[in-house]
Amino acid sequence: MRLIGRANQLELLGTMLGQTLSGNGQVALVTGPVGAGKTELVHTFAEIASATGVRLGTATCTPSEQRLPLGVLSQLLPVSPTANPTLDPVELHDLARQITASDAPLLITVDDIQHADPLSLDCLFYVARRISSVRVMLLLVEADGPTTPVHTPLVREHHCHRVRVGCFDVPSTALLAGARAVEVHQLTAGNPLLVHAVLDAASLREDLLACVHRSHPSVLQVALSLAVLGPSSGDLVSQLSGLDPAAVPRVLSTMSEAGLVSAGCFRHPSAAGYLLDSLPRHERGDLHLRAARLLHDRGSPASSVAPHLAAADRPLAAWAAPVLQEAAEQALLDGSADVAARYLELAARTAVDDSCRASVRARLASVEWHDCPVRAFRHVPALLAASRSRLLDPQQEMSLARLLLWHGRTSEASAVLAELPWTEPLRSWLFCHLPGHAALASHAPPTDARAMATHHTHDTRRVPPISILGSGSDNAGTPADPPPSTEPPTRAMATHHTHDTRRVPPISILGSGSDNAGTPADPPPSTEPPTRAMATHHTHDTRRVPPISILGSGSDNAGTPADPPPSTEPPTRAMATHHTHDTRRVPPISILESGSDIAGAPTGWPTTTEPWARATTTLASVLKGSRDTTTAEELLQGASTHGVNDYRITALLALTYADALDTAAHWCDQLLQSAQRSTTLRAMLNAIRAEISLRTGDLTTASSQSAAALTTLSRQAWGIAIGFPLSTALLAATRRGDDPAAQKLAEIPTPPAMHQTRAGIHYAHARGHHHLANNRNHAALSDFLTIGETLANWQMDDIVQWRAGAAEAWLNQGNKAKAKDLVNDPRNGHELRLLAACEEKRKRPGLLTEAAEALQDRYELARTLHDLSRAWQATGEHRRARMTQRRAWHVATRTGATPLLPPDTDANTLSDAERKVAKLAAQGHTNREIADKLFITASTVEQHLTRVYRKLNVKYRTDLPADVAG
Repeated sequence: MRLIGRANQLELLGTMLGQTLSGNGQVALVTGPVGAGKTELVHTFAEIASATGVRLGTATCTPSEQRLPLGVLSQLLPVSPTANPTLDPVELHDLARQITASDAPLLITVDDIQHADPLSLDCLFYVARRISSVRVMLLLVEADGPTTPVHTPLVREHHCHRVRVGCFDVPSTALLAGARAVEVHQLTAGNPLLVHAVLDAASLREDLLACVHRSHPSVLQVALSLAVLGPSSGDLVSQLSGLDPAAVPRVLSTMSEAGLVSAGCFRHPSAAGYLLDSLPRHERGDLHLRAARLLHDRGSPASSVAPHLAAADRPLAAWAAPVLQEAAEQALLDGSADVAARYLELAARTAVDDSCRASVRARLASVEWHDCPVRAFRHVPALLAASRSRLLDPQQEMSLARLLLWHGRTSEASAVLAELPWTEPLRSWLFCHLPGHAALASHAPPTDARAMATHHTHDTRRVPPISILGSGSDNAGTPADPPPSTEPPTRAMATHHTHDTRRVPPISILGSGSDNAGTPADPPPSTEPPTRAMATHHTHDTRRVPPISILGSGSDNAGTPADPPPSTEPPTRAMATHHTHDTRRVPPISILESGSDIAGAPTGWPTTTEPWARATTTLASVLKGSRDTTTAEELLQGASTHGVNDYRITALLALTYADALDTAAHWCDQLLQSAQRSTTLRAMLNAIRAEISLRTGDLTTASSQSAAALTTLSRQAWGIAIGFPLSTALLAATRRGDDPAAQKLAEIPTPPAMHQTRAGIHYAHARGHHHLANNRNHAALSDFLTIGETLANWQMDDIVQWRAGAAEAWLNQGNKAKAKDLVNDPRNGHELRLLAACEEKRKRPGLLTEAAEALQDRYELARTLHDLSRAWQATGEHRRARMTQRRAWHVATRTGATPLLPPDTDANTLSDAERKVAKLAAQGHTNREIADKLFITASTVEQHLTRVYRKLNVKYRTDLPADVAG
């Protein structure tokens, strides 16, 4: 170590040496914190003294020799350590005389005298008091400590002088650290050893530990306590370290002088970690466990106790389980789901009660779902065992069922749900999540548990096990579930389905002959579309109960309790009556434990006025055809401040299905900025943003957001909800004309259970359009008609444009009559465009103009404008046709669907010069401006334009086609 900033100390020692050489012996007491460079100073001075002919005697004291009598003195004199702990005065005098007997000047240095054995120390002090008249200089080095200095008995001697060696100031630090001087000084307080360590990162750990271990033993005790507890009051450090409370401030002062701490905190951020890592594993665990108990006993927050319990790395006492649970909830509020999961995992191992262990395991599964649904699934075996043992409450049972359904394990979910009281909320939940089995809700077994058992035994109308597929086996290899009850919800529907001989037979959402890649072979087309009667019945039946998306219900991850499903009017009077008198409501389910607040679960179920219930009710209303989104917008207020949660996702879905797309896009972007804490919620928001973009015709954003959703969560993690991002990605790729990408997406296997959810509806719709784009009209028609049949059975509004898709498939097969039958009562611009294609030429411009005005979807707008351009052309309105085609081209370009609208082939006959002139003319430039830009004459411009008009069959520059202007 280069000696820096010690000129004053060397000068003082040199003066003392001069006095010694003159026959006036001196005693130098060199003091300072550990690592300050005292030893380096003494060595430098010894070399200077030796150069002047002074004889040297050196000794170094160590803690290991402190109990060895005469251990230090044996380094200066030819004496052997003795087992005798005392010396009589004569022996002490003889030893001192041996040291001072030489006539040659002598310099004796003893380093770290705080570790000297008592006999040697007595002898050295004896010599120090008697060397004032001999040529001997005694240089004693002592490190600062929290106890009384060893050299205290000598300070009053007139020939004794203290030489203080402190830490560097900032200018001295700059001689070593340069531009980093201020930073380094803040980390070390100028302690030379630590300054060098910070600058040489490789030695930082070793030198930090050396500073602590070379100090007084109490420094290590306090340092370890601080490392475990962090900045704490002296009494807590005192209890953990075992020191007297009065001693702790002195120890902290010593550590502060050495540059280790400042205001009770380690200066260097790595110091605490280095100290704890240096301990054996069992000692470190003991220290953390003692700290946890101390904090717990003094009433510290669970969030302060739990880290020590987790770090103890050993079996814990029963008192630790509730502490860990409480800390987990706080961690979730703070956005640390990984920390919460670690605490809950430990709490589950610690809990001694089976019911408590099952409850903690259920909560852990809910927390892990937000980060990785696949990881959450590992808890299913234990939770199923707990369910069979009746250890879960209704909320936890439904949460387990939701987790099973997310992964397509329908048979096991059925067994779990069969044990729950069949109250109205449960039936509503079934309508929401299993819309294909709405008939289950029409059965109302007794709600008393004993009566339920009797009912299950004797009542032949027992609610069958729930199957998302309806028949066949689920993707977990479980046996096929029995088919659901086929009794329809209303007599009107039953009559309609019984007597309408033109009804399309039930077709699997997958389509017949589907392969593993998810692309079915072309089945023969259905002979008839869904009838007008079916469409009318579906449109006006106000008692339809829509399902709620797997994406949009449950409790949130920000501490908002889950609300119960909304009460919806049931299909039959009997159900309504039953609901009126059933007061034992089943709570809602969520991947997060429903009805529970992240900071602690309330004992009662949430009321219908709470956010979850309001959001779910709004979405249900929208799915039944309502377009009132006032409640949804209210629930989304504050999203940028309070972050994303499940009820806000539900509200966002309501806006999306209500076609409030600009508002939905705004709030979705807000929520995405706040969704960094939950991987699953972020992926869900990506999927919703992709759907919003698809509905507005922004194919580029739809593709990027759906790709983000599929990347954020793996296919396995998405479970049956994969249909949402996958369908958007598939339809966007199809519309962009990227057939290889679309084909690759269509080949991704999907869970069978997905096809009886809204995700399956979206997927079948996207696949149908993929079939259309590849001229597989029969397969497309099968998909679209099946969607219509399914939505009618579910009594759900048209959440996708299946009628327009089916009509387009019929038109491609030349069957205008069947196409017109589907869209003869158009509800939107999509159906108006298809209806126009079924009408005679003179009616088409009016219908297409009306469609263009109604459309929000820019992709469909581009197609509509393209058709309108042709309609104007067919009626002889060439100028209108050109203007409309130009607008269609620009709209298609903005959507990213340019390949679907190729430019007019006539423009390809233009020469390069003609094209340049035509482009500038189409952009609105005058002939003179064109001439100036192209450095040609105005006459040449006129000649070029004349040829352009002739080739393109137009009269005015405003009629120039869009591809020329682009």
